[in-house]
Amino acid sequence: MEDFGYLRPNGEYYFNIIDYILQNSSPDTNLTDTLVEILSTVLDVSDENHLIKTIDPF
Repeated sequence: MEDFGYLRPNGEYYFNIIDYILQNSSPDTNLTDTLVEILSTVLDVSDENHLIKTIDPF
């Protein structure tokens, strides 16, 4: 199991999406648009998860 790192709240490992984007984007990338798109996706997924938990009685 040494080949795996588990990402979880307050865990040993983490993933910094902003740092990843800054280090792995090409010079002509519009970073603002990229960050807005990612944050919008995260918010959409969060809203969907909240809706599913609200509807699902189990």
